[in-house]
Amino acid sequence: MSPRFARTATTRLLRPAAVALVVLGLAGGCQAHPGQAAVLTYWDLEGRRGTLSISEADVSQALADLAPLRLDRGSAVSSMFQLPLVTQAAQGVDVQVQEQEVDALAEEMFSKVGRPVPELSQGARDVLRFQVLYSKVSQLEPEAAQQVEAAMEVMVRTADLQASPRYQDKNWLATPVNPLEEHGPGNGR
Repeated sequence: MSPRFARTATTRLLRPAAVALVVLGLAGGCQAHPGQAAVLTYWDLEGRRGTLSISEADVSQALADLAPLRLDRGSAVSSMFQLPLVTQAAQGVDVQVQEQEVDALAEEMFSKVGRPVPELSQGARDVLRFQVLYSKVSQLEPEAAQQVEAAMEVMVRTADLQASPRYQDKNWLATPVNPLEEHGPGNGR
């Protein structure tokens, strides 16, 4: 499978789940918690209730850490929210991300802009971890990709996303993309 085809297939795979999260977020956004970029509540694949809360401070710190890579706020938030869902869905097809892979990507991306890798916050590492995971899922064979899609759909159907008004008028989650590919160094943005 060519990388271009795989990327298109993965975007197609994740888009329905992401659109559902956006719709849920817009419906519940007025109830967002102060200081939070968004709060996501969902049932995981093992039947446990999960809650993910990402603060504006965590997003701002991740953006500061990754500033040389020119990542926008919406892509950071999207990556941080999709990470736990895609991680669990991908585990069903034995796709995981190791810390060394996150470190290697950080080294690669920062070297492209001629900068040393700074100490990265957990939020910044999560953005990079999502990038590595996205890349791996993009290269799955169709059967495995369908398993990931089905697992994502199960979790998204149970999801309640409450987004800060700051994010409600943006499609920050509607079109999943490789955040560093779209906004990273050397892409003319």
